Order: sequence, then C-alpha cells, then structure tokens
Amino acid sequence: MSELTFEQMLEESLKTIHTGEVIEGTVIDVKPDEIILNIGYKSDGILTRNEYTNESNVDLTTLVKPGDKMEVKVLKVNDGEGQVLLTYKRLAAEKGSKRLEEAFENKEVLKATVSQVMTGGLSVVVDETKVFIPASLVSDTFEKDLTKYNGQEIEFIITEFNPKKRRIIGDRKQLVAAKKAQMKETVKKYHDFLESKGAEIIFSNNWGMKKLAYPIKKKTTGFYYLIEFKAEGSVIADLETAYKRDERLLRFLTVSLD
Repeated sequence: MSELTFEQMLEESLKTIHTGEVIEGTVIDVKPDEIILNIGYKSDGILTRNEYTNESNVDLTTLVKPGDKMEVKVLKVNDGEGQVLLTYKRLAAEKGSKRLEEAFENKEVLKATVSQVMTGGLSVVVDETKVFIPASLVSDTFEKDLTKYNGQEIEFIITEFNPKKRRIIGDRKQLVAAKKAQMKETVKKYHDFLESKGAEIIFSNNWGMKKLAYPIKKKTTGFYYLIEFKAEGSVIADLETAYKRDERLLRFLTVSLD
C-alpha cells in the first residue's frame, strides 16, 4: 500500500459531513431510479429519482452517466443502511428560487417551456421552481382554450414573488401588449412613408393582428401593391430603399416586425 493511498484513506476516515451541507460528488453507477455517487466519504451517496427530478417516470440512465460531476445537498448522513441520502432537486429549486427573485427585482424577461395547462392558467418550471401564469395574464385578449400553449416556450416576467407561500406569479400579457404597441408604431411609420410617396391606402386591417396587409393604389399609375407585414420573422425590410431601387418591388414586399 503506497503512502499516498494511505493518506487518502486517512483523510476519508476523518472527513465529516452534515445534514444540509452542499457537496460535490462523482457518479459511479446509474440505475433507472437511482444514482450512486462517490462523495469522498466513508459511505457512498444515494440520489433517488424522486430527489433528482419532479418527473416521476424518467429513466435516470438517459440523463446521467458514470464520471459526471454533480453538486448535491445532504438530506441524511445515514439513511438507515449506512448510506448518505442526497438531493439534487431541492438544491436546484433553491438556486431557481434565487434566480427568480433576481428576475423579479430586475423585471427581467424569462423564457421557459409550459409544463402544464390548468383550468386557471399555465405552469412553467424554471430550474425546478414552478411559476404560475394565470389565464388572465397569458395574453392581452381572453383565451378560453389554453391547450395550444402546452409544450411551447414562452416569455414572461415575474410580477409576484412569495416563495414562503409558494406563490410565484408570471405575466405574459404585458409583453404581448408591449410587442403589439411596438408593431403599431412600426406599421404607422411605413404607412406614413407610403402616403408621402403618393400612395392611397385602400384598406388596412387591425394593427393588433399578427398579420397586416396593405393593398395600395399608386395614384399616378393606378397600380395596386400588396404590402404584408408579419409579426414573425428575422429581417425588417427597408421600404424606402426598396422604393428607390424599384417601386414595383412593393408589390411583393413582405416586412417583418420582429
């Protein structure tokens, strides 16, 4: 037995851990419902599926592999069988709660996937911490059926943060309303530009809609142009540049408002 190995064994025998302590461990074995970690203690650490995630049927072998490093929290130094009971989920939730508190204070826009659609609203999870978005705060218009949001990634802000009462409320409505207001201003800009070029606006639909179409009649030539504004896309077309290059381009031009 080498001196180094002896020192390691001596250090391990003298090491102590305490309930509530945050430690780092290395995965040495994974089963569908259990993870075993080397935590540098005389006993291995056990992380059950229930203490890893809120998903009851997940196979842990698909998420973790031997050799992975994990930060965990000690639940019990001795689980009755001489092993150390650990939790990953609760530590993640504590960090998630802190993250949400900072987002609440800074009015930060968050993104998360809708994990559950309920009668009264939507539930999303941020770092193992649940956020509830009431139906009245999902959109700026009433939506009776919210099932279309299930599994979708949405943006929201935290408007109420009270973890002691397990009340963390998200608001998507403000962001939707702000985006539509910005869209309205952008469309007005192009509307004014076209009028300044002598175009007669024959019809324009509600600025609150996701798509806005402008059939436009050029007064001097009698030509009609269809300008379609879309709320989804990646490029904002420059109408003025297109007009200078060839005003006929307006007939087919699509303008993104994102």
